[in-house]
Amino acid sequence: MATITELDAHEQPSEEMRASWKSYSKLEAFHLRNHPDM
Repeated sequence: MATITELDAHEQPSEEMRASWKSYSKLEAFHLRNHPDM
C-alpha cells in the first residue's frame, strides 16, 4: 500500500487501489467497521 507522501491527487489511481475502493464502497457500515483492513 502506498504511503500518503507517494500519492498524487492529480494522478489516476492504480487498478489495485480502484479495486480496493470499489470493494470498500459496497460494504455496509457495520461490515466496514469490522473489516480486518480497518
